[in-house]
Amino acid sequence: FGVGAIGKTVDACKKAIDLSGKHGFIEYEKVNLFLYGLTMHLWPVKAEAENVLKGCIKRAQEIGDKGLESSILSSMGNRMMLDGQTRKANEIILDAEKMALEDGDPKIITYTHVMRSFFERWIGHPQKAIELTEGLAEVARDIFNISAMSHVVFSRGLALAETGRINEGIAVIKDGIAVCEKFGVFMRLGCLYNCLGYCYSEIHNIDRAMALNYRGAEIASHLMEKYPMGRQLYAEMYVQCRINLLENYFDKGKFDEALRELE
Repeated sequence: FGVGAIGKTVDACKKAIDLSGKHGFIEYEKVNLFLYGLTMHLWPVKAEAENVLKGCIKRAQEIGDKGLESSILSSMGNRMMLDGQTRKANEIILDAEKMALEDGDPKIITYTHVMRSFFERWIGHPQKAIELTEGLAEVARDIFNISAMSHVVFSRGLALAETGRINEGIAVIKDGIAVCEKFGVFMRLGCLYNCLGYCYSEIHNIDRAMALNYRGAEIASHLMEKYPMGRQLYAEMYVQCRINLLENYFDKGKFDEALRELE
């Protein structure tokens, strides 16, 4: 999952869930149900993702694990957000967070907060995203969950920049990139470079912004080719990088290059 191999992650989760069920390893099954559900908010086939998420929720209910159920509900809400079902997504994400708080598992509460922070940014509430992610990147790094850290850094760093706290946003994203690069966690790396490029463009350091946006596009393009089941996510990253590059060219007065990016 961390390197961006969505398809391989799903295959491994299916096998692990099957083996755990056959041999009664409930705790292993829970771990893989969580990851299976998480992966589905990135899965390119909507109908398949919906069926998997419903199946995971049903199994969590059979096991009687409210924390697990809430985490999968959060993934479902995030998936609905990306599919344009904003109102329903909001209801599910808030219900999932409430269920997690009632269950009391700190890891699950953290997960639902991060997923909600994505949604709050999406609907134009970056300050709420900042509040929800306070201290979470450090916690994820301390427990060596670098993939989770990269998701938090993406949401928090961009939200900081969007509220005018550019220097703080740059510091958060730079730190996240350094850790991801060190440990080979690539899934969100293209996004992080692009976000850092956006931050530098906001303070009119266009040359630096362009270098970062090019790097983000390069990473996204590589992931798109290497891991086809994650193509939807990586294609979005790539396009966002190219849009930022278009703005960079425009800011530098290179209008012909900007027009070529539109093509």
